[in-house]
Amino acid sequence: MGPIGDVTLAELASHRSGLPVQPGGLRMLVGIWGNNLFGLAPWQPGVAELFAAADAAPLGPRGETVYSNLGTAVLGQALAVRAGTPYEELVRQLVTGPLGMTATTIPDGVAPPGATAGHDTAGRVQEPWIGAANAPAGSGVFSTVTDLVRYTGALADPGSPVAAAAVPRYPSDYGRIGYGWYTLEVGGHTLIWKNGGSGGMRSSILVEPSTGRAAIVLGNSEAGVDGVAAELLGVPSPFEARTAETPSGGFAALGPVLVATAFPVLAGLTTLGAARGGWRRTPRRASRAELLAAAGTAVFFLFVAWTVDATDVARLPWWLAGCVLTGAGAGQAACRWRGAPAGTAGQRVNAAFSLLLAGVPLLALPLL
Repeated sequence: MGPIGDVTLAELASHRSGLPVQPGGLRMLVGIWGNNLFGLAPWQPGVAELFAAADAAPLGPRGETVYSNLGTAVLGQALAVRAGTPYEELVRQLVTGPLGMTATTIPDGVAPPGATAGHDTAGRVQEPWIGAANAPAGSGVFSTVTDLVRYTGALADPGSPVAAAAVPRYPSDYGRIGYGWYTLEVGGHTLIWKNGGSGGMRSSILVEPSTGRAAIVLGNSEAGVDGVAAELLGVPSPFEARTAETPSGGFAALGPVLVATAFPVLAGLTTLGAARGGWRRTPRRASRAELLAAAGTAVFFLFVAWTVDATDVARLPWWLAGCVLTGAGAGQAACRWRGAPAGTAGQRVNAAFSLLLAGVPLLALPLL
């Protein structure tokens, strides 16, 4: 068993296990791109595959709140294994049955009759994400506003496990977190909140215990509905306040994504272009100094992309493309090295600067 063997159930329930958001891997990568391009449902692992992915996953800092769908799915399935019953049956016994949530279902493979189709922001229909193993993380759980009113109402019952799960226990980016539920403080209001999204669907529950009021919003598109919930409840949006305090939108969020996707490709094109002697139809012969300068620049570009999480599963194609192009350029440069001229004084100075630029990240790699 890997590092996951030491993680506690409480850490899984409060997103402090250190597990990544998703299992990762090639099938997950293909599924993400299939979903983005064609609206297909991403790969859904079986229970055994889910446990294997968690067992192989590297753990981040334990004790820090980092949201993990993988951790939530592992938690639910581990409890089901311990109880000796499928997860959907365990939910019926402990939650939906006692609360009378008769319309809430966890199907295996096919959406229930009458289920609303999800859409992306362009209005294209998305396949529903249905997978028994990921059900504890919300994938393939179907419900209604009526049932969710019953579920949310249990927050007011001190003896309910729903209310016990909402008790704030640990600090988080949004305030404090219990077992799944967040407690927020904004504009003099204390709020309990949880949202979710999958397959062109978005949902948000926002509760103000002091007034006994709640807003439940279900949307059949990828447009977020948290702000709608705050508006319906008549409270300042805690999500807008957080964005204002921590500039994570617009160019502040786009910058790292552009670096992570563009820099690997630029590294490859720089190396390949130098090896070819430019991109003209009749390329010239590059000097050794130019080849070294391109190599140093490529190493620097790849290092910068790596530090902004260029190997994240959704950005992996750009990283692979950059590595392939860089490898092709390096191969051509090696073949042409013997016959290449030394280069002018200016080219040699440029090569020395590029190699110096590449040397800094190379020296820093053992520290990362």
